[in-house]
Amino acid sequence: QMLLGLINLGSTSAFTAFVSVGVQALQVSYGIPIALSLFNKRVQVSQARWKLPSVVGTVANVIALCWIAFEVVLFSMPTVLPVDKTTMNYASVVLMGFMALAAVWYVVYARKAYRGPPASDGL
Repeated sequence: QMLLGLINLGSTSAFTAFVSVGVQALQVSYGIPIALSLFNKRVQVSQARWKLPSVVGTVANVIALCWIAFEVVLFSMPTVLPVDKTTMNYASVVLMGFMALAAVWYVVYARKAYRGPPASDGL
């Protein structure tokens, strides 16, 4: 917590971007499996022990993706008007930078080395 406070001493814009990127990255990480599940017509979910009825589950997934999109846009907004270079929220730029670094890391290393999570006991 002290390090976050030190960031705020240096630049309010950097602190806002840091906090906003944390929220955005968390939401995007929740949205990716939901979107993939919808893209694959919820086949894996339909085989689970506990599941919502097909229509209810699909509606819940769409609502979740809409909420995630809303939050990502909301946390990209500047905190004050008028916007200049010191009050701009650079969260979307930092998020795209992190995503680009993750994509490069995946292509260079993880694509060959990552084995996936261990098989579960059907929990």
